[in-house]
Amino acid sequence: PAAAPADEAESAAAPAAPGGAEPQPTPTPVAALEQAPAPIPLADLDRPTVLRALAGVVESVLRAGQIAYGARVCENLRERIPGFAFEMVGFSTFRELVQAAVSQGLVTAQYSEVSDLTLGLPVSAHPDADEEPLSFDTPDLAAQAYTAILATEKQVPLVQWVYRYPLVEHLWIELEAWPRPVIDMNVLLMEFGRRQAYTLPERAYKKITHTLNIARCFTDGHTVEYFQDIAFVKLSPAVQLHDALAAMHETYLRGIIMARPDVLLETEAVAIMLYGPAASEHLEDVDRLIDRIGHRRHVSGRLPATNIGARFGTVLGGLNIEP
Repeated sequence: PAAAPADEAESAAAPAAPGGAEPQPTPTPVAALEQAPAPIPLADLDRPTVLRALAGVVESVLRAGQIAYGARVCENLRERIPGFAFEMVGFSTFRELVQAAVSQGLVTAQYSEVSDLTLGLPVSAHPDADEEPLSFDTPDLAAQAYTAILATEKQVPLVQWVYRYPLVEHLWIELEAWPRPVIDMNVLLMEFGRRQAYTLPERAYKKITHTLNIARCFTDGHTVEYFQDIAFVKLSPAVQLHDALAAMHETYLRGIIMARPDVLLETEAVAIMLYGPAASEHLEDVDRLIDRIGHRRHVSGRLPATNIGARFGTVLGGLNIEP
C-alpha cells in the first residue's frame, strides 16, 4: 500500500477510487438532475460562459443531494455543452478550468489527499445560502452547527452514536475473526445494518470505513497507514476498538476545523454532537480530544450533565434513522 494521492479530475473518466474513500459513482448526466438547463450550443461558447456553466453544474449536483466530485462535474459539464473540449476556451485540463472558476469566486475546490477533487459553491452562492447562518451560541446550537459543517462541507453524514458504536464494534469483531483473505468492509457493515433495521444510506457506511482508514486504524500486518483500496486488501484492526472510535472522532473534528478554521470547539457541544443523549458520560474523553486538536472555545460554567439527554430531542445529533 502507498500513501494516498491527491487525485485530480483531468478527464471525463472517473478516477479509480482510493481505499476507504467513497468509490466514484457513475457520473450522473445533467439531464438526470432536477431542473437541468438546456444544453449550450458550441456557437455560443466563450470562457465566461463555460465558467458560469461549471458553477451551474456544481449547483445542480448539490441540489440533487450529491457530492460534487470533480469527475462527476466534468462529465456533467460535457453533457451540458455537447462536443466541448477544454482547448476551445484556452484550458488544457479540467483542473485549469476549475482554478479559473475558483479565482473568479464562482466555485470552491478541495484537493484531498484521500479522495477526488471536490467542488462546492461560495457561501453566498450555495443552494442553502438563504437559510439562517450557523449559530454557536449554546451547546445545542453548536452541536447542530458542527454536524451541519460535516454534512455540507465535508460530505460526511454523521451517524448517531447509538448506531455508530455497534457498527464499528461489529466491524472490529469481524476483522479479527474473518477466515477469508479479503473482506469488503462496506458490504459487511451494510449487511449488519440491514439485520439491525438501520435505514442508513449506502454512503454513510462507506464514510465510516473511509474515516477509519484516514485515521490509520487498519493494518495489513506490516504497516499502519492509509490503504488505497480496503475492499481488496486483507486488513485487520491496528488499534483497539476504543482507540479506533477516538481516532475516528478526532478525524471528524479535524475535518470541521479544516473546513472552518475560525470555528472553536466547545466540550459540551462536541459531546452532544458525537454521543447524543450519552454526552454526559463522555465529557472527559471529549476534553482530551479537544486538548489534542486545539481550537478550544472557553465558556463559563458547564452544562448540567443531567440535562443533556433531556434536551437532546431538539438537537440534530447526526443522520436520522427511521425505525
